[in-house]
Amino acid sequence: SLDALSRSNLFLVPLEDADGWYRFHHIFSAMLRAELERRDPGLASTLHRRAYAWHRERRDTDAAIDHALLAGAFAEAAELIESIWPGYCNVNRMSSLLAWLHRFSPEFLQEDVRLLHACAWTQAFAKDMDDAAMTIVRIEALGKLDDGPLSDGFSCVKAGIASLRSLILPSGDLGLRERNAKRVVELE
Repeated sequence: SLDALSRSNLFLVPLEDADGWYRFHHIFSAMLRAELERRDPGLASTLHRRAYAWHRERRDTDAAIDHALLAGAFAEAAELIESIWPGYCNVNRMSSLLAWLHRFSPEFLQEDVRLLHACAWTQAFAKDMDDAAMTIVRIEALGKLDDGPLSDGFSCVKAGIASLRSLILPSGDLGLRERNAKRVVELE
Protein backbone atom coordinates (compact mmCIF):
# COMPACT_ATOMS: atom_id res chain seq x y z
CA SER A 1 0.00 0.00 0.00
CA LEU A 2 1.04 3.65 -0.33
CA ASP A 3 1.12 4.00 3.44
CA ALA A 4 3.55 1.08 3.74
CA LEU A 5 5.75 2.54 0.97
CA SER A 6 5.87 5.91 2.70
CA ARG A 7 6.88 4.26 6.00
CA SER A 8 9.64 2.32 4.25
CA ASN A 9 11.02 5.62 2.95
CA LEU A 10 10.82 4.53 -0.70
CA PHE A 11 10.33 7.82 -2.52
CA LEU A 12 6.87 8.62 -1.11
CA VAL A 13 6.15 11.26 1.50
CA PRO A 14 2.70 11.67 3.11
CA LEU A 15 1.18 15.14 2.78
CA GLU A 16 0.47 16.91 6.05
CA ASP A 17 -3.21 17.44 6.80
CA ALA A 18 -4.21 15.44 3.70
CA ASP A 19 -5.03 11.94 4.87
CA GLY A 20 -4.38 9.41 2.12
CA TRP A 21 -2.45 11.83 -0.12
CA TYR A 22 1.24 11.42 -0.91
CA ARG A 23 3.91 13.06 -3.01
CA PHE A 24 7.19 11.80 -4.40
CA HIS A 25 10.37 12.72 -2.56
CA HIS A 26 11.65 15.94 -4.17
CA ILE A 27 14.86 14.33 -5.48
CA PHE A 28 12.97 11.42 -7.03
CA SER A 29 10.40 13.83 -8.41
CA ALA A 30 13.13 15.95 -10.06
CA MET A 31 14.66 12.83 -11.59
CA LEU A 32 11.28 11.76 -13.01
CA ARG A 33 10.68 15.24 -14.49
CA ALA A 34 14.12 15.21 -16.14
CA GLU A 35 13.50 11.73 -17.56
CA LEU A 36 10.07 12.77 -18.90
CA GLU A 37 11.58 15.81 -20.62
CA ARG A 38 14.36 13.64 -22.10
CA ARG A 39 11.93 11.00 -23.41
CA ASP A 40 9.07 13.25 -24.51
CA PRO A 41 9.99 16.94 -24.67
CA GLY A 42 7.02 19.23 -24.04
CA LEU A 43 4.72 16.56 -22.60
CA ALA A 44 5.08 17.99 -19.07
CA SER A 45 3.15 21.10 -20.10
CA THR A 46 0.27 18.98 -21.42
CA LEU A 47 0.23 16.94 -18.22
CA HIS A 48 0.21 20.09 -16.08
CA ARG A 49 -2.76 21.39 -18.08
CA ARG A 50 -4.61 18.15 -17.38
CA ALA A 51 -3.70 18.35 -13.69
CA TYR A 52 -4.91 21.98 -13.62
CA ALA A 53 -8.30 20.92 -15.03
CA TRP A 54 -8.58 17.96 -12.65
CA HIS A 55 -7.76 20.05 -9.54
CA ARG A 56 -10.01 22.90 -10.65
CA GLU A 57 -12.91 20.49 -11.12
CA ARG A 58 -12.35 19.27 -7.56
CA ARG A 59 -12.10 22.84 -6.22
CA ASP A 60 -8.48 22.38 -5.13
CA THR A 61 -7.59 25.96 -6.06
CA ASP A 62 -4.02 25.99 -4.78
CA ALA A 63 -3.02 22.91 -6.80
CA ALA A 64 -4.96 24.13 -9.85
CA ILE A 65 -3.11 27.45 -9.82
CA ASP A 66 0.26 25.72 -9.36
CA HIS A 67 -0.35 23.40 -12.32
CA ALA A 68 -1.67 26.21 -14.54
CA LEU A 69 1.48 28.22 -13.84
CA LEU A 70 3.72 25.20 -14.47
CA ALA A 71 1.92 24.67 -17.80
CA GLY A 72 2.37 28.33 -18.74
CA ALA A 73 -1.43 28.67 -18.76
CA PHE A 74 -1.25 32.19 -17.36
CA ALA A 75 -4.78 33.25 -18.36
CA GLU A 76 -6.27 30.29 -16.48
CA ALA A 77 -4.12 30.91 -13.40
CA ALA A 78 -4.97 34.63 -13.49
CA GLU A 79 -8.70 33.89 -13.65
CA LEU A 80 -8.46 31.70 -10.55
CA ILE A 81 -6.32 34.18 -8.61
CA GLU A 82 -8.60 37.08 -9.52
CA SER A 83 -11.57 35.13 -8.18
CA ILE A 84 -10.04 34.04 -4.85
CA TRP A 85 -7.58 36.74 -3.77
CA PRO A 86 -9.94 38.63 -1.41
CA GLY A 87 -10.61 35.47 0.60
CA TYR A 88 -6.93 34.62 0.75
CA CYS A 89 -6.10 38.11 2.03
CA ASN A 90 -8.85 37.80 4.63
CA VAL A 91 -7.18 34.68 6.06
CA ASN A 92 -3.67 36.15 5.87
CA ARG A 93 -2.46 34.13 2.85
CA MET A 94 -0.75 37.06 1.14
CA SER A 95 2.54 35.16 0.84
CA SER A 96 0.81 32.44 -1.24
CA LEU A 97 -0.73 35.06 -3.51
CA LEU A 98 2.52 36.99 -3.92
CA ALA A 99 4.44 33.78 -4.66
CA TRP A 100 1.99 32.92 -7.43
CA LEU A 101 2.10 36.45 -8.83
CA HIS A 102 5.91 36.28 -9.04
CA ARG A 103 5.62 33.14 -11.21
CA PHE A 104 3.76 34.93 -14.03
CA SER A 105 5.75 36.09 -17.00
CA PRO A 106 6.42 39.83 -16.58
CA GLU A 107 4.81 40.48 -19.98
CA PHE A 108 1.56 38.79 -18.98
CA LEU A 109 1.39 40.39 -15.55
CA GLN A 110 2.00 43.89 -16.91
CA GLU A 111 -0.96 43.61 -19.29
CA ASP A 112 -3.64 42.18 -16.97
CA VAL A 113 -5.27 45.07 -15.11
CA ARG A 114 -7.41 42.78 -12.92
CA LEU A 115 -4.41 40.73 -11.85
CA LEU A 116 -2.43 43.92 -11.14
CA HIS A 117 -5.38 45.17 -9.07
CA ALA A 118 -5.28 41.97 -7.01
CA CYS A 119 -1.49 42.36 -6.75
CA ALA A 120 -1.71 45.96 -5.47
CA TRP A 121 -4.25 45.05 -2.81
CA THR A 122 -2.25 41.97 -1.77
CA GLN A 123 0.92 44.07 -1.50
CA ALA A 124 -0.96 46.60 0.64
CA PHE A 125 -2.38 43.87 2.91
CA ALA A 126 1.19 42.51 3.20
CA LYS A 127 2.23 46.03 4.30
CA ASP A 128 4.45 46.57 1.25
CA MET A 129 3.11 50.04 0.52
CA ASP A 130 5.94 51.08 -1.81
CA ASP A 131 5.34 48.12 -4.13
CA ALA A 132 1.56 48.67 -3.92
CA ALA A 133 2.04 52.32 -4.96
CA MET A 134 4.24 51.26 -7.91
CA THR A 135 1.66 48.68 -8.97
CA ILE A 136 -1.06 51.34 -8.89
CA VAL A 137 1.05 53.51 -11.22
CA ARG A 138 1.36 50.54 -13.64
CA ILE A 139 -2.41 49.98 -13.49
CA GLU A 140 -3.17 53.61 -14.24
CA ALA A 141 -0.68 53.58 -17.14
CA LEU A 142 -2.55 50.64 -18.68
CA GLY A 143 -5.88 52.41 -18.61
CA LYS A 144 -8.80 49.97 -18.60
CA LEU A 145 -9.87 51.50 -15.29
CA ASP A 146 -13.56 50.95 -16.02
CA ASP A 147 -13.05 47.17 -16.12
CA GLY A 148 -15.35 45.47 -13.62
CA PRO A 149 -17.15 44.33 -11.58
CA LEU A 150 -14.38 42.81 -9.48
CA SER A 151 -14.31 39.86 -7.09
CA ASP A 152 -13.55 42.16 -4.15
CA GLY A 153 -16.91 43.88 -4.59
CA PHE A 154 -15.78 47.04 -6.38
CA SER A 155 -17.72 48.00 -9.47
CA CYS A 156 -14.55 48.81 -11.42
CA VAL A 157 -10.78 49.00 -11.15
CA LYS A 158 -10.95 52.79 -10.82
CA ALA A 159 -13.00 52.50 -7.61
CA GLY A 160 -10.73 49.82 -6.19
CA ILE A 161 -7.65 51.91 -6.87
CA ALA A 162 -9.21 55.06 -5.41
CA SER A 163 -10.04 53.08 -2.26
CA LEU A 164 -6.54 51.68 -2.09
CA ARG A 165 -5.04 55.15 -2.57
CA SER A 166 -7.15 56.44 0.33
CA LEU A 167 -5.60 53.73 2.50
CA ILE A 168 -1.93 53.80 1.53
CA LEU A 169 -1.12 57.46 0.98
CA PRO A 170 1.14 59.05 3.57
CA SER A 171 -0.85 59.85 6.70
CA GLY A 172 0.08 63.54 6.57
CA ASP A 173 -2.13 64.27 3.56
CA LEU A 174 -5.55 63.66 5.03
CA GLY A 175 -7.21 65.94 2.47
CA LEU A 176 -6.01 63.75 -0.39
CA ARG A 177 -7.18 60.64 1.46
CA GLU A 178 -10.60 62.21 1.93
CA ARG A 179 -10.83 63.15 -1.77
CA ASN A 180 -9.97 59.58 -2.76
CA ALA A 181 -12.57 58.20 -0.33
CA LYS A 182 -15.21 60.55 -1.78
CA ARG A 183 -14.20 59.43 -5.28
CA VAL A 184 -14.88 55.80 -4.26
CA VAL A 185 -18.36 56.76 -3.05
CA GLU A 186 -19.04 58.58 -6.34
CA LEU A 187 -17.87 55.62 -8.41
CA GLU A 188 -19.78 53.06 -6.41
